[in-house]
Amino acid sequence: MWELEKIIQTPTPLIRLCSDWIEAAGVQLWVKRDDLTHPDIMGNKWRKWQGHLAQMQAAGLRQFVTFGGAHSNHIWASSALGRAMGFEMKAFIRGDELNAQSSPTLRFAYQNGMALDFVSRSAYRNKVALAATLDTSWYVVPEGGSGPQAWEGMAGVVHEVETLIKPDAYVCALGTGGSAIGLAKHTTVPVFGVPVLKGMPWAALFSEAEVGIEVWDGFQEGGYGKRSEDLLVWMKQFTDQFGFTLDSIYTAKAFRALEFHIRQGYFKPNSQIVFLHSGGLTGDYTG
Repeated sequence: MWELEKIIQTPTPLIRLCSDWIEAAGVQLWVKRDDLTHPDIMGNKWRKWQGHLAQMQAAGLRQFVTFGGAHSNHIWASSALGRAMGFEMKAFIRGDELNAQSSPTLRFAYQNGMALDFVSRSAYRNKVALAATLDTSWYVVPEGGSGPQAWEGMAGVVHEVETLIKPDAYVCALGTGGSAIGLAKHTTVPVFGVPVLKGMPWAALFSEAEVGIEVWDGFQEGGYGKRSEDLLVWMKQFTDQFGFTLDSIYTAKAFRALEFHIRQGYFKPNSQIVFLHSGGLTGDYTG
C-alpha cells in the first residue's frame, strides 16, 4: 500500500500476562501490542487507516479531510500519516475558540502541514455539510477514522492473533466503536467493549453494523478524558508489574474492566482472552 507500510511494524507482538489474579481465575490473558505499530500512527489508528488508504489509492486521490477535537489521537496520527505520504490534508476542529497552539495535538498536526479549520460545536455536528464545502478531489475520513473502511483494517488483528492461538474472547475500549465492530466482523468468538464515553447508543450502533458486542459499561472514571488519582496509581502499578504502559483515556479503563470481570469469575477456566492494546499513548504524553 504505497510506501507507508515500510515504516509500520506489523505483525505486532502477542504477549501473555501472568499474575496471581489471572492464575486464580484459571484463564490465559494475552495482550495484542498494537501500540507498537508506529510511534505516531499507533494501534487502531493505523488499522483503521488501511481501508481508507486503499480507497484513496484506487481513486487516485492524494488529499484528505477529517474531523476531531483538540486532543484527538486520530488528528495526531492522521497528520503524521499525511506527512509521511506527502498528502495534502485538512481537518475540521471542534471549537471555534481554539487555534493551532491550543494543544500539543494541534501544534503537532499544524507542524505536519495539516490545515486546521476551527468551527463552532453546532457546526461541527453537521459533518456532512462541512465536507460538502470541499470538492470531490478530497477524500473524507470520518471522525476517529471509523466506518466500514476502518472495519476492514481490523481483519489484520484477527488474522495475526488467530494464526498463533485460538482465543475465546476479545476485549477492547469503545470510543467510536470502529475497532470493536471490525473485530466482530472478522472473528467468530465474542467481542467485549468497554465504553470511555457516556451516553453512546451502542445497541443501535452495533445493530446497524450487524454485529453482536457485549458492552461493559460503568468504567468511564467520570467521563471521557477524566483521570482519577486512583486510575493513575493503578496505571503505575500496571506498568511496574507488566513492563509496558496503557493510556489513561482508553486502554487503562478497558483493562480495569477486564480485570474486574476476570476477578469476578466471568470467564470459564482455560479461556484464552485477548486484550487489544489499541495505542492512544499520544493522548497522555501530549495532554
